[in-house]
Amino acid sequence: MLTIAETRSIPEGASFVDLRHTNRDAKLVEALEKVKSYCPMCMFEVREGGRLVATTYANENTWTGQKTLFISSVKMRKGTPEAKVMEIFDFLLDFYEKKAKSEGYDAIIFEDSEIALRGFFEKRGYSTIRELVNFSGKRSKIARNLSSRADAKAFSDYKFVELDLEDIYKYSSFQDTRPGWNTSNLSIVKNKFNTMLSLADKSDTVYAVCVYDDRFGLVSRIAVHPLSRKKGFGSLIFKEAVHRMKNEDIFVSDIIKDAENANLFLMNLGFSVSELKFELHKEFNESYERIGSA
Repeated sequence: MLTIAETRSIPEGASFVDLRHTNRDAKLVEALEKVKSYCPMCMFEVREGGRLVATTYANENTWTGQKTLFISSVKMRKGTPEAKVMEIFDFLLDFYEKKAKSEGYDAIIFEDSEIALRGFFEKRGYSTIRELVNFSGKRSKIARNLSSRADAKAFSDYKFVELDLEDIYKYSSFQDTRPGWNTSNLSIVKNKFNTMLSLADKSDTVYAVCVYDDRFGLVSRIAVHPLSRKKGFGSLIFKEAVHRMKNEDIFVSDIIKDAENANLFLMNLGFSVSELKFELHKEFNESYERIGSA
């Protein structure tokens, strides 16, 4: 029988390995250690008949208006049979979901989940989200939304608000709708000609942000709350930004890398391919009305 208890330290030793992480490089490990230093984590050990079989830790992460339980590690002994791995994960998911619901969390995030486990997570109602991280490239996470989020199609009472560029750091967890994006937060803040627009509801919950430089008609970011993807928010805020820009040509930067989804998103908004960028000429105003799903 599996049991779980909170602990102040995890005495796992070298015989335990994290089953969710792939291609962990030194920079990523270093970054996670920095997170631990300012974000206290609750640690748990899983035992079977008194024998330590797994360890895990998690912390609270506020995803701009959402209280999220962020599971950063699940380790088991090397050589644990696959059936036992699945049993332990099933046990941990039950534990974390009950904990999240009883303590008022809106979502559960499993960081860097192993591809082999995704089918297992998805059967439990989880979905894959992608995060672009400057120091390690693309990573995936498994997210379970425990509360309902608004849908843009039913969003009759929303507002667009211009934000201070420094606020971009608050939205680092938002998912960019153009997979090839590589503009850093710092470069956005340094460009004093940038404008950052947000889309929010009456309670000031932000669902999407868009950053653009009107001098060149350059859109450097269209980012949506990770648990509100594919609901039309990216399209709404992009459409509003286009209407606010005075430049005759609109360019969306760095979208060719892994651009299939970005292509569909922008083509739904009236863009056409032009070498390494998409161009939209304002004379085609009717195209703005065709809102895709971001």
